[in-house]
Amino acid sequence: MLFAALTIAVSGCSSSNEDPEPTVPGTQPGTQPGGTVEPGPGEGDEGGSGDPNAGNIGAALDGLLQDSWEEKTPVRYSDTIVYGECSFFPSSGGWDYTGGSVTIDLEPVYEAFLLTEEQFAEKIADGSITFAAYEPDGTIETRTTANGYGFWFDGDGYVTNHGQNSVIAVETSDFIGYSVMQYPGAVEEEHNYVVSLALLYDVEGVQYKAIVQLTAKVLGVVSADDFTVEGTVTQNINISKATGYDGESFFINAGEVCVILGVTENDFTNRLGRTTDIVPMNYDGSEGENTAGGDYGAWFDNMGTTDWGNGDLTFIEIDSSAPFYCGTGCHQSHVNKGDKVTMRLQYRDMTSMKACNVEIRASIVD
Repeated sequence: MLFAALTIAVSGCSSSNEDPEPTVPGTQPGTQPGGTVEPGPGEGDEGGSGDPNAGNIGAALDGLLQDSWEEKTPVRYSDTIVYGECSFFPSSGGWDYTGGSVTIDLEPVYEAFLLTEEQFAEKIADGSITFAAYEPDGTIETRTTANGYGFWFDGDGYVTNHGQNSVIAVETSDFIGYSVMQYPGAVEEEHNYVVSLALLYDVEGVQYKAIVQLTAKVLGVVSADDFTVEGTVTQNINISKATGYDGESFFINAGEVCVILGVTENDFTNRLGRTTDIVPMNYDGSEGENTAGGDYGAWFDNMGTTDWGNGDLTFIEIDSSAPFYCGTGCHQSHVNKGDKVTMRLQYRDMTSMKACNVEIRASIVD
């Protein structure tokens, strides 16, 4: 039997394709994770990829292609790889299964399987393409243990049932978007969990296999430098000196913020304090401190630094139940009509590591 195989290594939420190298006939899979792909008997290394990551391909194909070597059958493979990363914070336990998501480009799979996108969907629908878990020892496990096309894995990447041995789950409905979840309280901070999946397609004596490798990166303590700022929302407000601490209230433009972060307002609100956050920022881009009375917010001085004391001029306070509704006010003895203060907040989504800066430009009026 002839075998054709494609390895797709996905390590995150964003992904990119490298151009596939020419097919290499007679190439043996590697025998150690991270090792090199050695030429097959009688074959040189001409036509190889020269890619230092090629060993991952050999390791992934090791278990899948053993039967081909027993039959002394030539092996063909493409070393197209898709990279990315899915990151999230450990849950606090309970029913918090919050994780991340991965979207991959299946075009390399269509090409490797010699199918169009429409034909691929048809083969999935009629069961011609099988979805399975691919365990570290090369075992193909088709018994799903999560919802839909999904599996729970232990910390070493082996399939397990939902329960005390569970650590990471992966679920998909279309093989393009993958939901990665954590078992509450089971993951470790600053630890990477690697799980693999397989798409199997047999036709006319040729077996095609695509390996999808997902890496879930569990985060620890983060800082502003860890986030990608996707945009800035600016709003102008007036603060009356006469009202002082009583101040006024206003809404931050939730629509703009959420579009920039790629989330819905409800999603951001429901995850606030776990995988979304609001951080006061200093004028120099460093993280400030919550020096005000709300769950989120701060006092700001005339430079835009979070401050409480002789230099504080205006404040923002936000309650966790309404993250886009702000209370604001001023220190009457520190401000004068015409003063201007820029108050900065950063809205963050830790599942995507995206951030949106919000600048509130306040003018003091009577």
